[in-house]
Amino acid sequence: MSLETTTTTAQPLLSVEAVSKHFNDGALSVKVLSEISFQVQPKQRLAIVGASGSGKSTLLQIMGGLDDVSSGRVLFEGDDFASLSEKKAAKLRNRSLGFVYQFHHLLPEFSAIENICMPLLMSGYSCRQAKVRAADILQRVALTKRGKHKPNELSGGERQRVAIARAMVMRPQVLLADEPTGNLDRKSAAQIAILMDELQQECGTAIVLVTHDVELAKTMDQVITLSDGKIIG
Repeated sequence: MSLETTTTTAQPLLSVEAVSKHFNDGALSVKVLSEISFQVQPKQRLAIVGASGSGKSTLLQIMGGLDDVSSGRVLFEGDDFASLSEKKAAKLRNRSLGFVYQFHHLLPEFSAIENICMPLLMSGYSCRQAKVRAADILQRVALTKRGKHKPNELSGGERQRVAIARAMVMRPQVLLADEPTGNLDRKSAAQIAILMDELQQECGTAIVLVTHDVELAKTMDQVITLSDGKIIG
């Protein structure tokens, strides 16, 4: 009896293939991205850096299926975002992708723990199940005592920790973070960077991080530099 050994190559989580993006401004066509190609592997930490206006945030929006490409395509585990129905795309974003922005985007009328519960409730968890899981990750971000506080009762760093907890509560395969430390002082920014790293290692989530913070970018596995919508390094 013989055994055959098959060698398999891990499929990228995200593949960006020759993506270009332009916006029409009257009679003018403004090109924001030009022939961008790269891959994000499972558990990889990738930083995207570049000057303001280089196309970083637009690229991240496209990677999350929140904006369309003008040409090229973005694949998630081999599936083209453009081929998905809006319902399937929304389900994928809820379960497989986490989003963190420079501004926390917490719902002001809800408490910290209620904000964290939102993705869970949208995914079909019961209120009891959602609260248990939200309370667990709230503890992980060291905010258990602040769970009943609304966003305006939290500091900037605390609000961002809640936003990260909300993004990670579904244990997404990829976290897309757009300048998550941009509005914070150096100490708070360092704490957020450590928190993201801890949660990434615990959950095995890949991270794609847009940042101006050179020191933060250096902690990533790979750095992509954009200039005028093109990859230069």
